[in-house]
Parts: sequence; structure tokens; C-alpha cells
Amino acid sequence: AQASITKVLENQIPFIFLTNGGGYPEKEKMRHINERLGMNLDHERLIQCHTPLRDWHHLKDQVVLVSGNREIYQVPLEYGFTHAISTGEVITAHPMAWPFDSVHKTMQLDESRKHNSHILDFDPAKVAAVCVLNDGLCWGSELQIMIDALLYGVKQPGYNHPLFVLTNPDLIWTTAFERPRFAQGIYSGIVMDTYQRLTGQPLHAVEFGKPTKATFDYAETVLLNEARKLNYDGGIDEIYMIGDNPAGDIVGGNNQGWNTILLKTGVYQDEMDPKNPTVILENVQQAIDWILDRHPL
Repeated sequence: AQASITKVLENQIPFIFLTNGGGYPEKEKMRHINERLGMNLDHERLIQCHTPLRDWHHLKDQVVLVSGNREIYQVPLEYGFTHAISTGEVITAHPMAWPFDSVHKTMQLDESRKHNSHILDFDPAKVAAVCVLNDGLCWGSELQIMIDALLYGVKQPGYNHPLFVLTNPDLIWTTAFERPRFAQGIYSGIVMDTYQRLTGQPLHAVEFGKPTKATFDYAETVLLNEARKLNYDGGIDEIYMIGDNPAGDIVGGNNQGWNTILLKTGVYQDEMDPKNPTVILENVQQAIDWILDRHPL
């Protein structure tokens, strides 16, 4: 990957990283990527599943409940959501809210969070939005807290419940295990199904992540900003989406009118529907070479 990215940089081609991963502020996530690649790339070219929430200024002074890893509260705080709290923090502060075992009951609040009134005096009736930003650390206990907020929280205009935001619709992803594993979309689906079973009404979700139009529109804006840094005065004529997930990368790119390159290095397996990519290639290196062959510089 490093050689391919270096080739793109040397040819002054604007590019971004668009991932359905998340769980960390962009600066921190980009630091991890740079350490793996041995490079020094700017975090502004990184779009995670929850990055578009940076522009949700209308919720930044309201109580927002987020679910994800133990430090997930750092993401909305980075975006300016000053009253964001996490499901895990609520369980730590209120262990009786979930009458079964939970890893959150064995943990302490971070020092900077020990006097947070929204955590210590948690009231689901004050929650304006529930956001799944990453896979939960303890699905069962966090589901309970989210449902409490969705049932009793602040009803938002146009909805009969607080806003529910899911940021990654992927159902599966590839790990070191021999078969694909559940991804965040399964987790969000459980929340939606549970809400409907309890109320008889659908839980309306605001969706981000690939293949949603909201995320691809955001990505195109960021890509154009990267192009301007390279003095692309006339804009961009063609955009190429490179990815290994037909349902996310290829569907999203095709819907946006981009060229799409499906790789055989991750989620995609030969028995899957490839979702009509422009081309199927083995790896990123082949993809970059194929693009450069189409556009001699």
C-alpha cells in the first residue's frame, strides 16, 4: 500500500481515505494509519463512518448519547458536541440500569468524566439523539441504555422519537477469522428491531457510511478540497472508488457516478455479486496502475 500511495502522491493525484471504520478522532486514526504505512499523511483526507457528523451544528448543545468502544465519547467531543456521553459510561455510573453482567460495570469513569452531570444524573428524557458510532463493547447492556433514550428522550421535529443515527450499514467485515464476522450494521439493526417490537412503530434512522449518498457527497467535497490544494483549477473530470466491499464501495461509487474498482483483498469473494464494478482487480497496486494507464501523465 505504501508504494501505491507514494505513486499517487508523486503524480499529484488528489485522493482520500473513505472507510466505514471509525471509533477514534480522525487525528488519532490517521496516526495509526501513518504508523502502519511509514508515512506522514494529513488527517484531513480521512473520512470515517462518523466524520460527516462534524457538520451537525444543530445538536452540539444538546445531550447526545453515543455507542461504541470505551473511549467513543472522545469522537463527538472532538466534533464540538459538548454534552455527549456514552452508553458505557452510563452503565458504569448506574450499574443497576442493566441487571446482568457487563464489562462496563468493571470499569471506572475516566478522570475527566467523573464529575460529568449528564453521566452521573443520567436522564433518558433529556437525550436528543442516539448515535451508533462504532461497534459496542457490550452489546446487550448498551442496547438497553439506547432503547431507554429512544423511548423516553426528546422527540425531534418530523420524528416520534429522538434522532437515531447509524454510521455504518455494513453487515459483515473481514477479520483474521476464516469467515466474515458481524459488522456494525447488525448492531444497528438490533436496535431498530427492538424499538419496533416494543412500540409497534418503526425507528427512523439517519444513515451515514458507505454506500449512503450523504457520505459520498461529503467525500466528494473533501476530495475537491484536496484537488484545490494541488491547484486543480478546473475541478475533477473522473473519480475512482477503490474498495473490496461490493455492497458499500461499489454500490456507493456507482450511485455517485464514479468509476469503481473492486479488489479481491477483503470482503469480496468469487461467489458474491460484485455489484457491477467498472473492473475487478487483485489489489491496490493493480488498481493504481490501471488508473494511471487510462490517464497518462
